[in-house]
Amino acid sequence: MSHSILKKYGHFAIRDSGVPNESHDYVTLVLLHGFAWHSGVFSRLLPLVAKFNSRIILVNRRDYPGSDPLDEGEIRSISSIGDATPDANAILDETLVQAENIPRTGGLVVAGWSFAAAWVTALLANAADFSINGVQLGAYIRRAVLYDPPYHALGYPPPAKFYNPLSEPSLAAGEGVKLFPSWVSGYYLHGNSPAELEHRIALPEPRPTIETMSKEDIEAALFPPSANPGGSDQILMDTGIRCGLYAALRKAALYPPVSPLSSGNPESDWASVTLRYIWCDRSVWEMPWGTWALQSELENAKNVGIYSRRVQFVKLDGANHFEIIEHLKMELLEKMADLGSVRDLSQQKEREAAERALEIQDMRQSDLEGQLADLQQELRSSESTRQTLQIQLENARADSEGINISLQETAQNLEQAEYCTPGTCNEWPE
Repeated sequence: MSHSILKKYGHFAIRDSGVPNESHDYVTLVLLHGFAWHSGVFSRLLPLVAKFNSRIILVNRRDYPGSDPLDEGEIRSISSIGDATPDANAILDETLVQAENIPRTGGLVVAGWSFAAAWVTALLANAADFSINGVQLGAYIRRAVLYDPPYHALGYPPPAKFYNPLSEPSLAAGEGVKLFPSWVSGYYLHGNSPAELEHRIALPEPRPTIETMSKEDIEAALFPPSANPGGSDQILMDTGIRCGLYAALRKAALYPPVSPLSSGNPESDWASVTLRYIWCDRSVWEMPWGTWALQSELENAKNVGIYSRRVQFVKLDGANHFEIIEHLKMELLEKMADLGSVRDLSQQKEREAAERALEIQDMRQSDLEGQLADLQQELRSSESTRQTLQIQLENARADSEGINISLQETAQNLEQAEYCTPGTCNEWPE
């Protein structure tokens, strides 16, 4: 594995493939790492992208090698990280745009792997508020990518019964941290429903990714301190779940406050950014569980006429959570950043806006058709009710006539009884 030198950008350290062949229209992919594994896990990708007129920038998050640690005050205020994180992300990306002269023609793709999905949703939820040194970052964004995130990074609840070595109470202290790398990098055979998810037992083949890596490769990519009990990522994850931060970020990212069809302001630039969701069907159960939860949420929103950010789902068959480093598949990078098929960003935004307009028009048409069907059903119900009431009225009239006849007969009987005594009966008067 070739490991590039880390370069400092503000609070962050990055690995950078550099400008491809002095190009002026390349795509830049900014990739954020997950829990415990830092940007070194992706470093073999760096020399592979130049021929695709693309650039990759791998970011080490705070408290990972080369980046600034979180101080005690920041850790104590971790519940407000939803405000702090997008600020840091926006500063990083806007600094890159300025300092590195990122071409607007190619634009930026911001991707978060695994736990870093929370940083991408935070960026989408809040970055429209940031404009640093006149840079409107939204105008540069080609798309945002969530790459195989776990359910908790999106704020969804777990199933009633689940297994994760980091939270398994039956394990001795410190044992879960040791088991986690093999568990999370295994291949799992899941069914097509939540009840058929495999929580514990990985397939014997292929082996877990970490078991196929050399000691040198592991040391260059794995950084346990942040993930250990009391580490900043562990605190971030636990506190964010407990206070509902990740659910709030997901909702804010999915349902922007302005129409994606608006134009001419930073908020609409961000509202129109497509979210591409890439998931691996052999990953540990936490990833398909989160995928199904998101798909269900978006389907329910569509059914009730709630317009959401455009989300594209991409399924990687037979892939585990470490597919991007397991096989170095350039097809995966293509799915993230359209490497090798660069289009002018403004043209892409126009095309996607037109596609989104058609989608929204179809949704509105479906809404109108649904409303018409409801009205027709109400009319049918009203007609049925009217017919029922008419029958009831006719029955009531018939009952009333019967009662009148009975009353008349009773009255006659009473009058006749006045002229009759036991043993005798006077003539009925004319």
